Amino acid sequence: MLKAIEDNLGETARPHLPSDEYSFEYLLFKYKLFDAEWYLARNRDVASSGLSPIKHFVRHGSYENRDPSPAFDSEFYRAVHPEYVEDSLTAVEYFVRIGARRGHVGIGAPALERWLEAFDTLTPRDIKRIAADRSLSHHAVLVLHIIDVDAVACFDRIFAAWAAQIGVNCRICFVRGSTVPDDVWNRCTFRVDGHEGMSTATSPNEAIGFSPTTTLIFCAGAQIMRPHMAYMLALTLDQSGADAVYADHDHIAEDGRRSAPAFKPAMSPDFMRSTPYAGNTIGTIFYDRDRKLYEAILGRAMLGHAEITWAAHLLQIAPSKVAHAPFILSHDCLIGSCGTDHGHGLSVVPMERDRHDNLADVTIIIPTRDHCNLLRECIDSIQSDTDYPSQQVTIVVVDNGSTQAATIAYFAELRSNPGVLIVPSPGPFNFAKLCNVGAFHAKGDVVVFLNNDTTVLRRHWLQALVKQALKPDVGVVGAHLLYPDGTTQHGGVVLGVQGVGAHRLKPAAVGPAGQIDLPREMVAVTGACLALRRRLFETLGGFDPVLKVAFNDVKLCASAYEAGYRNIYMGEPLLYHHESKSRGFDVTRDQQHRNAREAMYVRDRFGPLFQNDPTYSPNLSLQEVDKLATPPRAIRPWRRRSPSERWRVLLLCYQHGLGHGVAIVLEQQALFLRERGWDVVVGGPKRSRDLAYKGCERVSLWTPEAAAAYATSEGIHCIIAHTPPFFSITRYLGAEPLVYFMDHGEPPAQLFPDREAREDIDWEKRFCACLARRVFVISRAIQDAQHRPDTMLIRNGNSHLSSWSERWAGQRDSLRRKYGFDDCFVILNVCRFRSAERIYKGVVRYGNVASDLPYFYPDIGEKVRFILAGRGDDDDVAAVQAMGLDVYPNVSDAELIELYAASDLYMNFSEWEGYNLGIGQALAMGLDVVASDIAAHREFDIEVSDSILKICASIKKRQAAQDDAQKTRHSKLDMWKTSLGTLAQTIEADLQASERQRASAPHREQRSARGD
Repeated sequence: MLKAIEDNLGETARPHLPSDEYSFEYLLFKYKLFDAEWYLARNRDVASSGLSPIKHFVRHGSYENRDPSPAFDSEFYRAVHPEYVEDSLTAVEYFVRIGARRGHVGIGAPALERWLEAFDTLTPRDIKRIAADRSLSHHAVLVLHIIDVDAVACFDRIFAAWAAQIGVNCRICFVRGSTVPDDVWNRCTFRVDGHEGMSTATSPNEAIGFSPTTTLIFCAGAQIMRPHMAYMLALTLDQSGADAVYADHDHIAEDGRRSAPAFKPAMSPDFMRSTPYAGNTIGTIFYDRDRKLYEAILGRAMLGHAEITWAAHLLQIAPSKVAHAPFILSHDCLIGSCGTDHGHGLSVVPMERDRHDNLADVTIIIPTRDHCNLLRECIDSIQSDTDYPSQQVTIVVVDNGSTQAATIAYFAELRSNPGVLIVPSPGPFNFAKLCNVGAFHAKGDVVVFLNNDTTVLRRHWLQALVKQALKPDVGVVGAHLLYPDGTTQHGGVVLGVQGVGAHRLKPAAVGPAGQIDLPREMVAVTGACLALRRRLFETLGGFDPVLKVAFNDVKLCASAYEAGYRNIYMGEPLLYHHESKSRGFDVTRDQQHRNAREAMYVRDRFGPLFQNDPTYSPNLSLQEVDKLATPPRAIRPWRRRSPSERWRVLLLCYQHGLGHGVAIVLEQQALFLRERGWDVVVGGPKRSRDLAYKGCERVSLWTPEAAAAYATSEGIHCIIAHTPPFFSITRYLGAEPLVYFMDHGEPPAQLFPDREAREDIDWEKRFCACLARRVFVISRAIQDAQHRPDTMLIRNGNSHLSSWSERWAGQRDSLRRKYGFDDCFVILNVCRFRSAERIYKGVVRYGNVASDLPYFYPDIGEKVRFILAGRGDDDDVAAVQAMGLDVYPNVSDAELIELYAASDLYMNFSEWEGYNLGIGQALAMGLDVVASDIAAHREFDIEVSDSILKICASIKKRQAAQDDAQKTRHSKLDMWKTSLGTLAQTIEADLQASERQRASAPHREQRSARGD
C-alpha cells in the first residue's frame, strides 16, 4: 500500500488505495500538512478533550472543515476546487490523495483579501450603475469632515476620496480640529481652495452655513471614503425612513492593504453606551429646526473623540430610526504602517453605563432530576455567593421525578430552608414544561431560570440581571457564562448559524473575549441563565411545551423581540456552566431528529430572524460564528433590478446529463421562462453529455455555497433548487434572492443499503425548506409527503416527449421486424436496473411477472416478450437476463423511442416514484400502461395493480385485442404550458410583492420598544 502511495500516478490518475485513516495519516505527514501543536492551539475543544490531535483531525476535524496546519486552507481549497465533492472526500483528503498530484496548491491569499476581492470590490459596471442612479437627484448632501492631526498626514488621500464620490450631489466642508496648528491648517485650505463643491471652516456655524441641505454626513479623523460612501448613506436614509445611519469600516495601510474590518450590528443602544461602535462617520437627516443642535454636535466633536460625540447623538434617537448600512464604506488610515489581517472587530472605548438601584423580589427556577451533587453545588453557590437580600430571593426547585436516595434526602434537607420551595413535576423530560411549572409557583417580580449545572462566579450576578430586567423596554436578559476552565460557554446566541444558532465567543478565553465583550442587545440568549419580568413571561405565554428539550429559550426570546422588547446580553462573566452535565448531549439518531424537528418548529415561525439576525452582521458567516460570510447576506442595492430589466433566475440541479429526469424537467422550465422574457441561468456541475439548455447561460457550480455567492454577485432575483445539495442554499442566503424548492421526491431510504445517508439528505431538504419562499412539488404523491402545508403542485407534463403519430404508425411494422418482434406481444419497461435499484425500481417484480405468466396462461407464454431498457453494466445485464427478460442496455434516445413505437404494452412496478417519466413517455406514444399500485401511478389514467394474477390476466386480455388496440392507438398528453404558467405567475407575483414591500415599507432593523 505504501508503495502505491509513493508511486507517481500521473496528473489525472486516482490512486487505488483504501479510504482508510492510516493512509490518510501517512499522506498528511508526507505532505507536511499536519501540525499537532498548532491544531491544539486553534481548537481548544480538542485540547481539553485529551484526544490525539491527528486522530481527531482524521476522524472528525477534516469533515468539519478544520484546517490541519497553516499549510492548508480548507476554505480556499473548497472554493478553488469544488469538484472535490464528487469523490466523497473531504477537501484536505482529496488534496493529499488526488489534488497534490494534479499540481493543486493548498493555500492561497489570506481569507480577508479573497473576500474583499470577491464581495467588496466595485466593478466598472457597479460604478456605472451607481453613477446612473437618479433616485437621489433631489438630495443635497453636506459632508462635515473634521481634520485632526492624524487626518493631516493623509489629507491628500482624504481629499481625493471625497472628490471621487458618485451617485449623489455632495458639498464637502473640511473642518479644523482643535489640535491642528495654524501652518498645517493653512496647507489644507490651500489644497482645497478653488475646487468646486469643497470648502474649509473653523467654526460650526461657518461649516453648516445656510445652503439647502437634506442630508448631513459627520466625519472625523483619518478616514478615507469609498466612492459610494455618500451615496449609500443617503440612499439608506431615503429607503429606510431612518433619521440617522452608520456603516461598516475597515483599516487601510499606506501601501493600500486593508485589514481589520469592523462589521457592526443593527442599532444596539446598550452596546453603543459601552463603546462608540458606529465609528468616525455617521449620516443624519437634516432638519432646519435642529440647526443649532448640529452646530453643538460639531463643536463638541471638533475638540476630540468625535466617535463618542456621534454615538451620543445616535443614542438620542429612537433605535428604530437609526439604520445600519452593512457595507464597508470607509477606511481608517493606518499612518506609518503596512496592512496586516488583524481579523475583524470593534475597538472598545468604555463609556458611562446606566445605573439602577431598585431591587425586586426574585424567584429562581431550577428544573432538576437527581444529580444531587450538581444541584447542591448550584444552590449552595446561590445562597453563599450572591450579593442580594436573601429575604427577596426564593429558589423553586422543579423535581422531574428524582428517584435516587441522595436526592430525596437532599430535598428533605431543603424543605427546612424557608428560601427554597420543592415542586414535584414527574413525567417525561420536558424542559419547557418544567420551567412553566416553576413559574406558576413564582411570586417574585422577576423570574430567573437557571440550569442545575451552573454555579455562581460573580457575587453581583443577580443584581446585574435584575437591574436590566426591570427596565420597561427590556424583554429577556442573559449572562456571559464560562466553562470551569475559564473559557466561554455562552456569549449570546447568534441565530441562523448552522441553520439554527450558535453561541458567540465559544470557546474563547475570558481575557481575549473580555476585550470585545460588552453589554449589547441580542435576539436570543441561552436558557441556562435567563431573567425577565414575571408578568412579561406570562404575557408571552411562557416556554412553549412543544419544545421539550431545545430552542424553547430561543422561541421565548424571539417572541419578546417580535413584541418590541430589547433582549439584553450582559457581557460580564457571571456564572459557570457545566454544559449538559445533567441531561447529556444529543447523540442518538432519534435525539438528533427530535432536535431537528424542534429547530424547524422555531425556524418556521421566525424565519426572517434566522436569515438575518439584526444583532449579527450579514457580512459574517452562518456556518461559523464571526468568520467571513461567503457570500454576504446584504444585497448591494445598485445591483437590484431596475423596472426596465428582465427577471434573472438561477435553476440548480446536480445532474444535467441526457436521460436524467430532473434535468429534463429543468430544461422545460428554462425554455418556458426564456420564452416569457426571463434571463435564465442554469447552474450545477458541468460534465460531458449534459443537456444544452438552448438560450440559457450555463455556469459550473458544485456546491450550495458557490451557488449562493454567484446569485448574490450576479444579480439573480430568484433561485429554483431542484436537487440536493442545492437545497442547502438557504443556509447561506438572507431574504434575497428568493429561493424556491422544486421537490421531485426521494425514494424511501429503507429501500437502500445506505439508508442513514439517504435519511440525512431528506432531513436536510426538510430542514432547509423552512426558509424557502415556496416549495413546489411535481406530483400529489410528493405533496402528500410534505411537511409544509403551503406546498404548490406543479405537475410534470409529457408534451415535450416524442408522441404517437401517423409517421410512427407507418414505421411500426418495419421497427418490429428490426427488433425481432414479429408475431409477438411486446411489453416494454424502461428504468435503471443496477443492483442497488432493482427492487425499488420494480425490476424483480417485472421478472416475476415474466416468469409466472406461462403458468397462468400457457397458450400465450411463448408469444409474449418482456423487454427491459435502461442503464446498467454487463453484470447487471446478466442478472436481469436470468429473470427471463430481454435486455436492451444503454440504448440511445432514438432507439428508445423506436422501442416504444414497436411495443404493445408498457409495464412498470416501481415501489416508489415522484413522477414516472417512463409512463409519461408511454402515454405520449399511445401505449396502454399497467403499473404498480403506488400514489404516483394512481395520478395517471392507467391500470394499477399489485396482484400478479390480475396483471397476468390483463396481459392475456390485451394480447387477445392486440390488433384492435393498434387501430385506436393515440397519444395522451399533459401539456407543460398550464403548470409552468402557474409556476411563472406565482414567482413573478412574489418578486413584484417583494419590490413593492421594499419601496413602500421602510426596513426596520430593530422594532420600537414598549413597556408591558
